[in-house]
Amino acid sequence: MSLLQEKLKAPLLPLSVVARPRLNDHFGLNEHVRLLMVQAPAGYGKTTLLAERLPALEQETAWLSLDQRDNQPARFLAYWQAALNALLDKKRRCHLWPKRPTVLSS
Repeated sequence: MSLLQEKLKAPLLPLSVVARPRLNDHFGLNEHVRLLMVQAPAGYGKTTLLAERLPALEQETAWLSLDQRDNQPARFLAYWQAALNALLDKKRRCHLWPKRPTVLSS
């Protein structure tokens, strides 16, 4: 199965964004957030909100955009794995995780 790479990339923030300070204050992202799922009808600003807030985390993140076609377990898992692999690759490139496990010998 070939995967659409666009579904694994966080969107760019639009040039003109309506300021929503109350929503941004309520939507507190910090280093303790490990998994965030956002669900709302189309047009409610989910993507814009996340594109605005994610850079403030100053840490690597994985992104996965889902649609109706991803309602099949095998397809969903393939995209989920690809998103996590992309995150792990970013962490390895930043030297946050070693490329190979360290083996201690006695």
